[in-house]
Amino acid sequence: MHEYLNSLDVLLFYREAESDLVKKLTLIEKLTGVKPIRQYIMEMPPVGRELSLTDWRILKSMRYNARKPTKQVAKEVGLTARAVNYRLQRLRKENAFFIVPVVSFENLENVFCSHFIFFLDEAHRTEAIKEITRLIGERYMDQLVSSQGSVSFCIPTTSIIQSEDDYLKAKAIPGVEKVIMDFLLSCHDVSTFIDKLIDQKILGSETKN
Repeated sequence: MHEYLNSLDVLLFYREAESDLVKKLTLIEKLTGVKPIRQYIMEMPPVGRELSLTDWRILKSMRYNARKPTKQVAKEVGLTARAVNYRLQRLRKENAFFIVPVVSFENLENVFCSHFIFFLDEAHRTEAIKEITRLIGERYMDQLVSSQGSVSFCIPTTSIIQSEDDYLKAKAIPGVEKVIMDFLLSCHDVSTFIDKLIDQKILGSETKN
């Protein structure tokens, strides 16, 4: 996935192993003659165990409708409603899934999204993130806060003045070395990409069985 932020070209890679990421970054350096700077590290919450074939089928069934009736899910995956309920509760407790809202700004009049990327002094990372979170509060629509590298927040807004005020306050936070502010009027749809990953998991589980 490719994004353009001000003067930065940002490439987002999905990878299953660190060695796979290293190979991709090495290839980019050979092709462009420029050493890539690694800024984002997207860390997902740890999952309690490896998901089964049935678990993946349940998640696929509910992927585009998180409020789908349990009975309908049970019928699609060949289980009882009670069994589906039990598995969903277990998956939730094990951090196996979380719900992400999809927002299209194209259909919202006078609404856009301020996208902030914060580059931090790692020695003061924890304190800086606390201050950033305090500044933004509950206004953000999406956030990416990992254990190292830059962090980012997307904030729906109707006022550029509010965004500029956030920008100036953020720059003054101790431990924040640099802030990039951009405005988003639309977002990438990666549904097809995620669907393929889920299908790969299901196929892999079926092969093992």
